[in-house]
Amino acid sequence: MEDFCYIADNTYTKQVFKMESGTLNVLKFEMTNSTTKTFLRMFIRYAK
Repeated sequence: MEDFCYIADNTYTKQVFKMESGTLNVLKFEMTNSTTKTFLRMFIRYAK
């Protein structure tokens, strides 16, 4: 991690990587575009 921060000219810090990791964990690494099928599945799940 320190090497990557150095390569990126210290643009990123360990804190940024920790926040990014936390965000990805909350999203369960699901970062695809939503489709109609995705929306309908969520709607049906929450409309019950």
